[in-house]
Amino acid sequence: MSVPIVYHHNWGIMPEVMYDSFFDEFKQNGAYDFVLVESILEGFLKKPSSFGTWLRLKAHHGINFNDAHMPYGEHMDLACPDRGRRNQMIEDQKRAMAYAADLGCKTCTIHIGAFESVVFQTPNDVIRPLVLDSLEKLLPEAEKLGIILAIENSFERSNATSEIVYYSKQFDTPALGVCYDSGHANIIAFPPGKEEAKYKEYIMNSWAGKIDYCNDAVDQLLPCIVTCHIHDNDGYGDDHIMPGTGSINWKELAAKIMSAPRLMSIQSEVNMFRDGNSVKRLVDTFNGIFRG
Repeated sequence: MSVPIVYHHNWGIMPEVMYDSFFDEFKQNGAYDFVLVESILEGFLKKPSSFGTWLRLKAHHGINFNDAHMPYGEHMDLACPDRGRRNQMIEDQKRAMAYAADLGCKTCTIHIGAFESVVFQTPNDVIRPLVLDSLEKLLPEAEKLGIILAIENSFERSNATSEIVYYSKQFDTPALGVCYDSGHANIIAFPPGKEEAKYKEYIMNSWAGKIDYCNDAVDQLLPCIVTCHIHDNDGYGDDHIMPGTGSINWKELAAKIMSAPRLMSIQSEVNMFRDGNSVKRLVDTFNGIFRG
């Protein structure tokens, strides 16, 4: 059985009256698998009755929610240092995990967190105990729910490839995995010909001007990858553009991703509306890369 290609969409920018036609268009193009995005889960936490709407959409359209993206941000990341907020964060993440499991998700991508690292330049050795404490409390719940928490690599010091590898080695449980983000890895890579002066300001600020480059993120993370966020960029900013329109070598990368021993899904994280992409082009592009 082939690994499913799962489609991410920011439902917050679309009126609910359009949901049915949007799902129908994906189905007409042979796509039935979707990401339960953080905005939906945040809605469940604030208004539990909204859960029924998505149960009905799933049943009515015969679609699947294979993967979830957990709520994130200053007070929802694993690295949250606010003692008064941490307990609530853990409970909120557990509730969100339960909603995701009840809708059929098998992986839940979660953020270590960038806020402390970027805004306050908090060193990783201060952040690590917070993240480990959060995972110690969340992983038993993931085991009970039958889901995998997938920590995501990004382009900040706290989310560097080496940090993801570190956390992946601290727990002996199948409930912990990695979400490999192709765009984030491309930013941190520095192959011959790349020019540091071209980096977008927010990328340099994330590292206080001194990036710890990594040219082999996918190779380091490969044993633990359970899902992935697939999108492209020019290597200088987190643009979430269509694969093939940036600087990533997709033939080489796709082959490596498909060889990951724990791979369960491939997620599109293309910002399709911003660049005027059609559903057909999105689905055809992903099928061409991962099914061709």
